[in-house]
Amino acid sequence: MIPDIVDAIRIYRRFVQEHLEKIKKELDINKQRLSNNEIQIKNTEQKIIEARKENEDIEKTIEILKIECKNLNEQLSDITFKREALSKELEEENTLINTKTSSEVQKLEHYMKDLQEKLNAYDSSTLNADQMELEKRQEIKKLEFFLKEKSGKESKLAAYKMNINSTDENTQITERMSKDEQAIAVISEKINNVRIKIKFIEEQLKLSDQQDKKQQLNEELKEINQLVDTIRLYDQKIELANTELCKTLSIKKMKEKYIKFLKADEDAEGIEDEESHLININKTIDNTQMLLNNIKQERQHTCDNNHLLVKIMNILQCDIDKQQKNKQNHLAELLEQSRQLNDKIEKLQNSLCVEENKLKNQNQEMLDISEVFALEQEEYEEFINNVKSSSDLYDIGIELFQLLSETETLLITTSGKLDKATEAKRLIQQHMILSDKLKLATDEQNRLDALHNDLIQQLNTIKSNNFTCRHETSQTCKEQYDIITKEYDNAQLQTKKLEKELADIDTYSCLKNEIINLEKEAQRHCSCETDHKCSGICRICFEEDKKKQNKCMFLAGHDGDHKCDAGHVCTQFCQMCEIYGFQNNRCVFAYEHMEPKYHQCERIHQCPATCVCSDPCAISLGLQKHEEHRCNKSDCWKPCIFSCGNLCVANDHNHDVTAEIISISIDNDNLQMKKHLCNQSHYCKGICSALGVCKQEYKTQQRKWTTESGIEFSYEHIEVEEVRAKCGIKIGVGKTSHDASSPHLCDSQHTCPERCPDCGSFCRDPIHHDGNHRTIHRNKDQHIFTSTNANQQIEIRSSEHEEGSVRVYKVGESAKPENCTVSCKRRGRSHFHLIECLGNTECLEKKLGHKAKHSNDIYYYGLDTPSTKKYDQVLCSAYWLLNKWHSPVNDVDRKLIDSCNVYCEKHVERNTNGHILKESIKGFCTLGAWHIGDHVFECQNNHQSLDMYEGIDVCFVIDTTGSMEPYFEKVKQTIQCIIKDNQELLIKLAKTTASFRFAIVDYRDHPPEGDYIFRTFDFTTDTLAMKYVTTLKSGSGGDFPEAVLDGLDAACALTWREKADHLLFHILDAPPHGRIYHTSKDDKWPDGCPCGKIASGVLNKMKKKNITYHVLRCSNHLNMMITEFKNYIDVKVLNFDDKITFENIITRQVCQRLIDTEMTLKKT
Repeated sequence: MIPDIVDAIRIYRRFVQEHLEKIKKELDINKQRLSNNEIQIKNTEQKIIEARKENEDIEKTIEILKIECKNLNEQLSDITFKREALSKELEEENTLINTKTSSEVQKLEHYMKDLQEKLNAYDSSTLNADQMELEKRQEIKKLEFFLKEKSGKESKLAAYKMNINSTDENTQITERMSKDEQAIAVISEKINNVRIKIKFIEEQLKLSDQQDKKQQLNEELKEINQLVDTIRLYDQKIELANTELCKTLSIKKMKEKYIKFLKADEDAEGIEDEESHLININKTIDNTQMLLNNIKQERQHTCDNNHLLVKIMNILQCDIDKQQKNKQNHLAELLEQSRQLNDKIEKLQNSLCVEENKLKNQNQEMLDISEVFALEQEEYEEFINNVKSSSDLYDIGIELFQLLSETETLLITTSGKLDKATEAKRLIQQHMILSDKLKLATDEQNRLDALHNDLIQQLNTIKSNNFTCRHETSQTCKEQYDIITKEYDNAQLQTKKLEKELADIDTYSCLKNEIINLEKEAQRHCSCETDHKCSGICRICFEEDKKKQNKCMFLAGHDGDHKCDAGHVCTQFCQMCEIYGFQNNRCVFAYEHMEPKYHQCERIHQCPATCVCSDPCAISLGLQKHEEHRCNKSDCWKPCIFSCGNLCVANDHNHDVTAEIISISIDNDNLQMKKHLCNQSHYCKGICSALGVCKQEYKTQQRKWTTESGIEFSYEHIEVEEVRAKCGIKIGVGKTSHDASSPHLCDSQHTCPERCPDCGSFCRDPIHHDGNHRTIHRNKDQHIFTSTNANQQIEIRSSEHEEGSVRVYKVGESAKPENCTVSCKRRGRSHFHLIECLGNTECLEKKLGHKAKHSNDIYYYGLDTPSTKKYDQVLCSAYWLLNKWHSPVNDVDRKLIDSCNVYCEKHVERNTNGHILKESIKGFCTLGAWHIGDHVFECQNNHQSLDMYEGIDVCFVIDTTGSMEPYFEKVKQTIQCIIKDNQELLIKLAKTTASFRFAIVDYRDHPPEGDYIFRTFDFTTDTLAMKYVTTLKSGSGGDFPEAVLDGLDAACALTWREKADHLLFHILDAPPHGRIYHTSKDDKWPDGCPCGKIASGVLNKMKKKNITYHVLRCSNHLNMMITEFKNYIDVKVLNFDDKITFENIITRQVCQRLIDTEMTLKKT
């Protein structure tokens, strides 16, 4: 045992030693990691300090920029206010000058006002000359200070420019240079302001020295005053003459009316007097008119002959012209200042945006550093714990190793001592065993000796007596022994049987005793404390002798008289109980009674059966059984068939058997029923069959939805159900239905049964209403998402969803979570709905004009399920009007939807995540959806000019193998038509720096299948390109696929211009080499292009160069190729009959169009 323990300890000691070495290594590694982690933490802390310092600098810069921006805005407001005031003043002056009623007096007063202002200026300049001199000296000192400061800054800036070429700290120096440049600009502006002020002071000082001119102005002012008084006197006379003339004319009119009135009256008198009076009035008018003309002539003569007035008028006109010119110049200066300030504000705002973005990036960087710091801290704590635990474990291991070594030594010593003791014990036990064996052997020897002696004596005795043994006697004994043994066995079996029977008897006795005990227990626990016998006295005994007190023999609660068991009653059992199977009871009649002739107990024998109405039968049982069971009721027991709660009024309990079969409308069924009616009128139980919807029930609940992409979200599901109401027509008493000519009609106001084409909600207007339908829109559960790209994912973002929870659908997936109203509002500007095109004159593009477009695109129901139908794209508002429905959005949203979706990339508003705010007006074209002509923006003046746009580069990649022979002339014609159809655009571009360029790449196949792989004709003019196309010929080709990828790769290598649009038209009838592009067995290189080119590499090149890829296919063998290509680039499939123009391409240089991917189609 001990050696095994020693071996186990040795093994365990080796195990501990090995693990101690591992722990020591891990401890050293953890210490090294801890040391490295401490260094990383210090570096991270330094980064955090630097980032905080940089953040503070950026925040200060942002604050400075905001203050400067605020100041500039205030200056701009002041300039705007001045500009508006000056514009208003100019307008008033123009009105004053152009007004015919302005007299010489007004002009003279205006001139006098200017003279007075000059005089006041002379007075003020004279009084403040000393003060202005002092102010001038102070401004000169300021100017010197600012010039000195500017010079120092410029020197410092020059030193920085020298150092930037000789040091590596370019970033810090650049920042300092930027700050110094800004400071120099501020100082320069201050210098300009000081110089302007000095100039103004000098002008004011010059004015103070012109005293002679002041005296001359005073005299001129006095003379003008006299002239004004003279002119005013003339004007007063003219006014009085005009007043007198008006009064006289008024009297003349009245007199003429009066004379006319008198002439109408034949009996009137005094007409001649009145006519003579009228002649006098006419003379007065003539005299007054003559006087007025004379005064005007005198006034005009005075004005014309007054040299001062003529001079003033000329000067005034010159001054007015000069002032207007000055004011217009000043207005132009204000406009220029306003423009400059706007430019400065825009630059500041751009700088502010840059700084804020820098701050945001810095904050994000700081957040990342903080996260790294937190992780490093956690790692540090973890390393400390690991080092501590490893050190403790190592110390424990060392102690355990020492203890195991000591234990091993002790066990080895103890094992030696124990071996000696075990050996000694074994020898002692062996000795004792041998001693016992020796003793037993001696005893056996003695017994054998004694037996030997006895045998010798018996032998001697036998020999001396001559004894013979009889065999017969021995056989008889044996037989008797066998009989006794058999009897003994039988006795044993009988005993066992008796024991079993006795056990069964004991079991029965136990059960019997248990039953008795249970009965006793039940009686003992009964609360009545009686024997349950009737406590009454026998009536018969009591009548015979009142002293007899014999108790009743019946149980308590029996029916009938009390009788004892002294022979007073019949001993027979009740015949009724025997016939009907009740419990046997004694007959209650007298002993050996003659009447009645049957035996009956004290109970009443009630019929246990029920009537047809389920009430108990009222007929008592007799010796003969009755067949019909009847209760005591006489009226019909059936309820009214209208379920009103009343019973049928028929006076026949068996009416249900004889009732008439009638037809009754219940819900949507006509049921055959027995005619049971109460004595009241009822409403028809049928369902309303009138046109329209009786009632609409809406149920709203929150549901979970998981898209095919695995994205789970909650959405609001609205269910709408048409509820047909009960008929509201009243049926008279005794009738089962109303007039058959009247259909079922409810009491509800029926609504229109039309349903929304998108969500299926019922119209909520009354039936047969005028105008378009309206409703509460719901989920589009009958629609699926579609796209022209089967692999496209439809991403939906909106304000009603939480930020970050973007809904992503696949093509063909149900649009059930999306609401009709919310979808239209979210899709926003210029979005369209798809309607199947019926072709020819029914095409909606022909019927609706610019509000619809016919689409030749293929729309997909799923990944491999293209639609075989053609669709028209119809603008949202036109779509709803076409379907005779009101738009699901309000007027504000509808106005936005009806607007153009082209936006200015530079000025459009975006949210914090960079997504365009569709509901914003800023940056969008101000015209309507799908308008004709150029786009118009509020920010038009800030757009990049067309001259900065290089134009359009168009490349044709053409399969020129032999299989293209049937299409080749059509290919050439198509290319020529494309160039021809864009001639107007060519002319338009020719007026600018932009231009059209065309290139050709024709390819065949790899040798030996083709005589060449590809040839290129780089970008050139339309004339040379058309000339090259006419020289193309088809030939060779060999197997079915061609060198498609080589042709496209060659097109990527052409000299595409950076600031031009890139278009590529691929004309072919066969796919590239490789099994993934076709199913044909005629492919010399089924594993792909022998040059190693793959679709992803070539198409990604095209995508990086922003090449728009069009396919003009000449056969139906390209579907697999197009599907594969769509995984890497957007493929636009065209037909030879499509008109291809590039008018809209140019607008993308300054503006782009919102892309709406949320298109749906109704499930098929």
